[in-house]
Amino acid sequence: MSERLRISQHTGEEVRPRPRVVLLGDPGTAEFSDVFKVLNAVVPAAAELSAIRDMSELAELSRRQEFPDFIVVVQTWSDEFRFEDVLQLPGFGLLTRVLCCFGPWCVSDGRSRQDWPLALRVPVEHFETALRSEWQQLTAPQQAEPPLPWTAGRDEIFLQRQSDIAPQSPASARCTIQIVSPDRKLAEAWSELVREAGFSISPAETLGQVALWDVDPFNPDLFQRWSEIQQQSPTTKIIALLGFSTPDVVSTLRDHGAAAVVSKLLPLAALLDVIQQRARLGSTSS
Repeated sequence: MSERLRISQHTGEEVRPRPRVVLLGDPGTAEFSDVFKVLNAVVPAAAELSAIRDMSELAELSRRQEFPDFIVVVQTWSDEFRFEDVLQLPGFGLLTRVLCCFGPWCVSDGRSRQDWPLALRVPVEHFETALRSEWQQLTAPQQAEPPLPWTAGRDEIFLQRQSDIAPQSPASARCTIQIVSPDRKLAEAWSELVREAGFSISPAETLGQVALWDVDPFNPDLFQRWSEIQQQSPTTKIIALLGFSTPDVVSTLRDHGAAAVVSKLLPLAALLDVIQQRARLGSTSS
């Protein structure tokens, strides 16, 4: 191999520093544990991932000029971490990637107080979707959507997070989806989503390979129905959808047969990913 050809193979990746990711929050909470698991699954081992508990530790990193490329904040209760405190850290600015992941007890913060910019915060149940987008923007910006400005409005945030649904393979049509919801409009929206993705809707009272099950309002009597479904059709995968989730409710739903528990407000493309995963599992086990 000539020296000219040997030189041309260097891309710069071999000397690019590893991205430094810092997870900030209380390690004793369920929210922290869930976020940490997702980070370990999405962020490659080549990155430098560390966890700290409070703002004083983040400030110490700044004093040592160990500036993170990406800060993930796990907010368990309102005002636990204030954005204005982060802004005052040395080295922090508009180019810093930051995502505030808030737990179920902080859902009213966007209405009752306005501290973290809406573009930088997501509920914990949307974290994996948001993380994948942030990570692509950090590591492959030429292939990603441009990041939202901190001042983005609700309409801009909604449009970016509700990304287009990619065309699906013809194999999707072989999977039937059952939709159970007392909310007719919501059921219609989910029906339209799965039809556009190429799935078939199972007739009423007919078991599908995947069941989208609206569990609001929560009623423990539905567990009896789930038990009957598991006896009649062991391969049916139940995806429970709810508006307000806490770790104990999610655990209860899983214990009683839910293959997945997701937010009703999950971006449609992300919800479709969950459906496709369960559909593949169902077809594999059948």
